[in-house]
Amino acid sequence: MPFNNHRLTDSVLLEILALSKDATAIYTSADLVIEMANDAMLSFWGRSRDIVGMPLTEAVPELNTQEFIGLLKTVWETMETYVAVDTPAELLINGKLQTAYFDFSYRAIKDADGNMLCILHTAQDVTERYLAKKLADEAKRVREELMFELQQTNRELTALNTVFLEKNDELNSTNEEVASLNEEYHSANEQLNNANNELSSLNEEYIAINEELNAINEELQSANNELADTRGKLQGLFTELKLSEQRLANIYEKAPIGIAVLTGPNHVIEQANDTIINIWGSRREDVLDKPHAIARPFVHNQGIGNWLDEVLVTKQSKINHEVMLQMPTLDGQTRTAIVNSTYQPIFDNDGNVSGILVILEDITETYIARKHTEWAQVQFRMAIDSAGMGTWSADPNSGRVTLSLRASEIMGLPKNEEITIAALLNMVDHDHRKIVADALDNGIKNSKPFDLEFPVNNPMSKERVWLRVTGKMFYVTPDYPASFSGILVDITEQKQDEIRKNDFIAMVSHELKTPLTSIKAYTQMLNSRLQKAGDEFSTNALRKTNLQIDKMNKMISGFLDISRLDSGKILLSKEEFDLNDLLYEVSGDVLLISPNHDIVFEPAAGRIIVNADRDKIGQVVTNLLNNAVKYADHSKSIFISTYQSEGKVTVSVKDEGRGIQPEDVQKLFERFYRVSNHKTSSVSGFGIGLYLSAEIISRHNGKIWVESEPDVGSTFYFEIPLT
Repeated sequence: MPFNNHRLTDSVLLEILALSKDATAIYTSADLVIEMANDAMLSFWGRSRDIVGMPLTEAVPELNTQEFIGLLKTVWETMETYVAVDTPAELLINGKLQTAYFDFSYRAIKDADGNMLCILHTAQDVTERYLAKKLADEAKRVREELMFELQQTNRELTALNTVFLEKNDELNSTNEEVASLNEEYHSANEQLNNANNELSSLNEEYIAINEELNAINEELQSANNELADTRGKLQGLFTELKLSEQRLANIYEKAPIGIAVLTGPNHVIEQANDTIINIWGSRREDVLDKPHAIARPFVHNQGIGNWLDEVLVTKQSKINHEVMLQMPTLDGQTRTAIVNSTYQPIFDNDGNVSGILVILEDITETYIARKHTEWAQVQFRMAIDSAGMGTWSADPNSGRVTLSLRASEIMGLPKNEEITIAALLNMVDHDHRKIVADALDNGIKNSKPFDLEFPVNNPMSKERVWLRVTGKMFYVTPDYPASFSGILVDITEQKQDEIRKNDFIAMVSHELKTPLTSIKAYTQMLNSRLQKAGDEFSTNALRKTNLQIDKMNKMISGFLDISRLDSGKILLSKEEFDLNDLLYEVSGDVLLISPNHDIVFEPAAGRIIVNADRDKIGQVVTNLLNNAVKYADHSKSIFISTYQSEGKVTVSVKDEGRGIQPEDVQKLFERFYRVSNHKTSSVSGFGIGLYLSAEIISRHNGKIWVESEPDVGSTFYFEIPLT
């Protein structure tokens, strides 16, 4: 049965109306908000699709000084359709404000209660038709004026000929009088001279009239030439119009959605493109020029016939969404089809419905795919709920956040309540708030993944809850972000275990440092006495003991640093210093412990003054050099270099040792991660040096990375700003 309660989605409505031969737009509310505009209408306005959703007065401001805004507001207020032809409009055409002429209608669309729903604006560019008509009218006017002038001249010429004939008659009469009245010869001779003078004058006038007629003939010839040019232009326009009609017909036939035209009260199928023929499961010869009820009786009786009659009577479009129909197939079977359909009235010049434009889209596969997606989403939500996780989604445009029931419960917020990003950030513990805000801002603006652990203050229980929150940006199109969404988990119990563990490590490390300090002092005292006694074997043994004590101190310091890092107690004490001097100093300390290696220092020219924590940067360099010594035990040379550019300095430590496998490179800076293979099994360590180094560099707003090739060597880099 039909699903008549579904609404057509904006994207489907756009795809349907975009295929109309007319430019089409839909405006909602008294503010004339552009709900939809197809490509033809956007082309008329000289705008991109970015204006959809804006009031027409803002989107196309050049219309504000013309009559169209007022007409649209009148249509909205009176709910009466307005139709006009050959109407001039000032629009942006190729970047310039130009005049074009349009046939258009503002059709008031009402809802079932008779209230205004929207205005359907359709328009046709008739500039070429209007200008051709205007040119033809002008040619007709010129031709009529020239004919009138020619008739006037002919009448004047006839009058002059009459005068000439009368004068001729007078001359004949005078000659007869001369013959009969010799005595009046002199008088008649004078009269004859006078008549000759008049005849000469008339001849001059006749010559002048002939010249004027020649000029008129030239004007007529020029007018004829102009008419010939006009006919040529009109022929060109007719040719272009024919090509446009051919292009439109080609688009109509190749359109990806079904289109048909039904005419008359019996809905005779006058036109149908290949797509709709395929959807109908018919042959073209079986349906064309036949009433819909006869051509498609099986479907006609499923409610389609009633819809067609309704459009014919009400003169209103009929739009159906996700209608389920039983469609025949060419092999005599039937299939269940899900379609979106639009039945749009076609009006004649008198405003009567002369036919119906049928637009049909077979969305069966899309519908089934969406249902599968919905089922998958339900299963995903069930899995999330079963795992005790919550989901969240933030609108990057409005800043509002929607939480799942579990997420609201974890954060101590009322169920089904929307909350803003700013309000959620206020719940974050003060010491972590800036880090969370920066990471969230970076994720929204730069599409970076969000993955942080931080505490929030539960407003209901007043307890401190630790969360792990992950998220990423999701897009409708590459240029339009839909939401920044993810998952949150309550890790309070896990975090408390980590805190207890770190407290224990800190306590044990602190307790171990005290006896180690005493042992080191005793070994130094004992070493001094044995050197005086000349006991070389014992002195050498104590030297090795001191090296092991130093290693033990470094490991304990590493554990303490991790403990401080987790508790947020590692603070930077920045000062200005020469980085090259620090590198010389650290290199010398490493060589004292590892005299079998050579450190080749290649500093940048001049001094490199940085504003950073000198001890922490020294610790990073020490870690990198010690790793080079441990993992490049068969290569004597280690290279350290610096260079600066664009307000930053880069330090590199290069060895020619064992190198690192590609699968290990990505995890190298993770906590407690150690490369495990037969070549590194004999190398001591807990995998905390590179992790601490990465954290220290990160707190300096820098970055650290490695480039390595197995069995060739590795180069570690870190980069920090100068200030």
